[in-house]
Amino acid sequence: MKQKICHTMENTEERAVEDIFRKLGSSHFNVVIFYSATKYDFDKLTALMNEKFSGAQIMGATSCGEISPDGFTNDGIVVAAITCPNASVRGMIFDDAAGPLYANKNEISKCATECGIHKNSQDAFALTFITGLSNAEENVLAVLHTILGIDLPVIGASAGDDLKFKETKVSYNGKVSSNGVAVLLFRTNDKFCIFRENIFKPSGRSMKITSADIVNRKVITIDNKIALKRFCEVAEMTESQVRQNVDDLKVGRSLGGEIFISALKKVDSDGTISFYSRLMPNSTVEFLVPDDPVEMAKNTCSKIIEKVGRPGVVFMSNCIQRTMRFKNLKVDGKITSIYNDALGRNFSGFTTYGEQVNRIHSNSTLVVLAVEE
Repeated sequence: MKQKICHTMENTEERAVEDIFRKLGSSHFNVVIFYSATKYDFDKLTALMNEKFSGAQIMGATSCGEISPDGFTNDGIVVAAITCPNASVRGMIFDDAAGPLYANKNEISKCATECGIHKNSQDAFALTFITGLSNAEENVLAVLHTILGIDLPVIGASAGDDLKFKETKVSYNGKVSSNGVAVLLFRTNDKFCIFRENIFKPSGRSMKITSADIVNRKVITIDNKIALKRFCEVAEMTESQVRQNVDDLKVGRSLGGEIFISALKKVDSDGTISFYSRLMPNSTVEFLVPDDPVEMAKNTCSKIIEKVGRPGVVFMSNCIQRTMRFKNLKVDGKITSIYNDALGRNFSGFTTYGEQVNRIHSNSTLVVLAVEE
């Protein structure tokens, strides 16, 4: 599997698509994936991309920044054009991702069958783009794994909208949704791996979620105390400090010996705490502290090379909180250089509102799909 990557900053949809087509040098690709800043009319851009690359499976998402060998950029479009003649690829898009998605069971099953994917296939994976303001990530993952098997590898990203928090969109083959999910199913003989990177680590200070509103991702009590009060005790911070630094605070869920991050969203006036991913009642979480992002980037690249050798395709979904942290620490350029040196300038992706691996939706995380050349 191979990809060509291009990045454009042209100001109009028409000029941007022409620039993309010129840089790619061909329209003969099996799959075209694009990530777009919200300065563009996404519906118009989708239509133009679908017209220009009509022979390909085309999936897109609005972003909160784009990732390419040019770095962590904003206000542009990044495209990954993939050639995979020995793979089977099928896609689909559904509205109302937070609703009764299981009603689409037959269509999902048909798409998998057309790809030659059976339940729990290990020679296959799903790439999902989910609208980032729909709070639908857990629902989408649950439905896909119910239909396709709990062991089917899934990598996903929540679409962004440049921190406007008004409307996120995804598309597949010309159809656009502002509250749904776009899915590409791949079956391939190429070796592939999914990686997950954290830049926060356990502090050794844990707490138990004793009551929560899982639909709205809100924690009501921790260790049978008002959530904010107990969180402050564990974090060793005052209430004022927690409220002022809410964007930098994370907890970790330990699942199968791995830590999955949930980021604080806001502290409510009644002392409840809202998160960007779901925390279940009676689960134990740990307060997290920062790790070294540059060393983590080096480790991730080493794992990619170790697992797949020379990668032909690398996709990255990087949380907006991570991108902002890179820029605040002034290490975004250094991390881009690490990626370029290790991966041969062969990676693309976007800054997202959430990241998914297999059955878990998390925050402040990098997820990477790497496929051998």
